[in-house]
Amino acid sequence: MSTAAYCCECISNALQKSEKYAILKKDVNIKCGGKVKAVILAGGFGKRLESVSKDIPKPMTLICGKPVLVHQLEALKKEGITEFVFVVGYLSHIIEDYFGNGSRFGVSISYFRETEPLGTAGALFKMKLTDDFLLCNGDLIFDFSVKKMADFHRRNNALATLFTHPNNHPYDSTVVC
Repeated sequence: MSTAAYCCECISNALQKSEKYAILKKDVNIKCGGKVKAVILAGGFGKRLESVSKDIPKPMTLICGKPVLVHQLEALKKEGITEFVFVVGYLSHIIEDYFGNGSRFGVSISYFRETEPLGTAGALFKMKLTDDFLLCNGDLIFDFSVKKMADFHRRNNALATLFTHPNNHPYDSTVVC
């Protein structure tokens, strides 16, 4: 399980120092409608956790008695995000049955269903999102300031801003290079 390891200030400083890797500049200003939507990738097979969670999607793995997705939703709601799109595929009914439309969590949840695997973030090409959005892998526990990251993103007129953390186990993690 991946965890966010650095505060937003540290990431912001690191992004400014290695802008080549973190920010792709756009020629024109991004017009953001103020509210940020969160897109959470929750459709994978979870091969690395198969021995622990083969009957449930990886984002539904319990941590301290709650699914990882609940931890994410609560952290993002605390940051003011109340609109979510869950990208689901493998065992999607478990996620959809648990969260429904999000009303019991005080948020709005819609679903993008992959009928066939589209690869990591492959659904984004089909979703046609036009406003800024926050994209998260559904198997992360994190605690960072979305507001600081969004401010950084807008201040730098960025096409994309990556929030990453170093680790010493790249063999089982996504690598940014």
